[in-house]
Amino acid sequence: MIILYLLPAVMIGVVFMMIRNERVFRYREKIRRKIGIAIDEDFARGDWKHWEWRWAEFDRISYDQMVTQFWKPLDSFWKDKSFTEPAPTNGKYNIRISS
Repeated sequence: MIILYLLPAVMIGVVFMMIRNERVFRYREKIRRKIGIAIDEDFARGDWKHWEWRWAEFDRISYDQMVTQFWKPLDSFWKDKSFTEPAPTNGKYNIRISS
């Protein structure tokens, strides 16, 4: 009999986790697209060596961690989102400016 009382709460939890799963998927896809664009722009500028750090920073936060920590907003997992932007250059020589 206790199971019948808990069933609605479990169902609501399952639906909530399905919604969270979809939001995490869409958010990670958006970041993945931005990283791809940033890497393409780096390659167009001739920077063929320094692109792996973008994926390393992206992989630092796992998909499961984002789904299970449902109390945290999706934007709060990466404080610094500079890995999604192309690296600045000093114009003429395409030298990366470290900040």
